[in-house]
Amino acid sequence: MANQTVSIFIRFKQDGKQLPAMAAAYAGKSRLKPGVGVKGKDKKEISHCEFDYYLRWYDGTSQRWKKVGPDPIEAVKAQMRQEDVLAGKRPPVEERTAPAGVKLASAIESFLLERSTQTDERGVARWRWELELFQRVSGKTYLHEVSRSDIFAYWKHYQNEGSAPRTCFNRVQSLLTFLRNQGVVGLIKPSEMPKYDEPVVDYYSREELKQFFAACDSEQRIRYQTFLYTGMREREVMFLTWADVDLDGGTVTVQAKPGFTTKNRRSRVIPIPDVLVEAFRTYKVLYPTRPTVFVSSVGKPEGHFLGKLKDIVKNAGLPGRWNLHKFRRTFATMHLEAGTPIQDVQEWIGHADLLTLRRYLATLNVKSKRARTMANNLAETVEV
Repeated sequence: MANQTVSIFIRFKQDGKQLPAMAAAYAGKSRLKPGVGVKGKDKKEISHCEFDYYLRWYDGTSQRWKKVGPDPIEAVKAQMRQEDVLAGKRPPVEERTAPAGVKLASAIESFLLERSTQTDERGVARWRWELELFQRVSGKTYLHEVSRSDIFAYWKHYQNEGSAPRTCFNRVQSLLTFLRNQGVVGLIKPSEMPKYDEPVVDYYSREELKQFFAACDSEQRIRYQTFLYTGMREREVMFLTWADVDLDGGTVTVQAKPGFTTKNRRSRVIPIPDVLVEAFRTYKVLYPTRPTVFVSSVGKPEGHFLGKLKDIVKNAGLPGRWNLHKFRRTFATMHLEAGTPIQDVQEWIGHADLLTLRRYLATLNVKSKRARTMANNLAETVEV
C-alpha cells in the first residue's frame, strides 16, 4: 500500500538566507504552534524571522514538497486535503508557480500589454490600478513569491476599506485572472472565494420616471431616454455615433470603434420605440456633425452622465437612490413585464447568460397579481 502520510515542516528565512526545513511543532494533536520549529538535537527555536509551512509526502520513493504559506490553520487544512488526494478521496488540484526570476512588475506590464489588445484605455487603466495595488499590499518583488496568504491579505485590504462583499469577490476574481494568465494556479479554491448575497433587483417605477423626466430640459430628456429605452451601458451611450442610429429601421447598434470596445467582443442591435426615434431625428437635424451623439462642453464624448443625473435629482428634490445602471435594470425589467421573450432581452441588453435576467423575472413574479392572490388565499385559510 502506498505511503499516504503527509507531514508538515517549517522553513525560516533569516537575514535573507533560507534555513533547512524542520518538523513543525504542535500545540495538542492537530494545532500547530505558529512560526515555531521543534526543539531537538542540533535544532533550536527560531523566532522573529520570516517563515513558511511546507507539506512533505512520498510518491513511491521520491519526496514531494509543497509550500502552503505562513498560516498554521491553512497548513493543517492543506495537509488534510493532500491526505485525501493520496487516499483517492479527491482529485489532485492543478497547481503551477511562475518560474523564478520573473519580477511581479514585469508580469503586470506583460499582462497589461495583452489586455490592451482586448479592451480600451479605460479598462487597461483599471487593471493597472488593481494590480499595482496588489503589488503594494503583498510587498512581493518576484512573481514566484506570491502565495495564497497574499490573496487573503489583498482581500482583507478591501474589507478594511469598507468594500462590499461583492466588490471583494470581483477584486479577488480579477487578481486570479491575472495570476492564471501568468501560470500561477491552485492557490485558492472556488469554495474559498469571498461570499456575497445577491441584492434584490431594484428598478425605477413609472411614477419615479415621470417625476424625473418632468425635471429634465430637452437636452437632458433625450440623454436619459437613451439610457432607459436602449438599456445601454454608460460607455456604450458615451461612444454612440449617428452611424450607430438607424432612424428608418428604429434601432441602435452597439459596436466597436476607435477608443471603444464592446464588452465580451460582441456587437448587438437594439430596437427602440418611436418616441426615441423621433427625438433622435430632431436631435440629428440640430447636431448632424458631432463626433458622438452626446458631447461634453468641450466637444468630447460626454463622460459626465452620472454627475449630471445627480444634479437633476438633487435640484428636483427626488427621493431614492439614482444611478445610470438602474436605467438598464429598468429597461430589462419592463420588457420582461411586457412579455418580451427573455432570450430577446438577453440579446438586446448584451448579457452573456440568463442568470441575471432570471433574477429580474423572479422579482417581477413575486410582485405580480398572481403572487398577491396566493398570499391572500393563504391568509384566508388561517384564522388569527
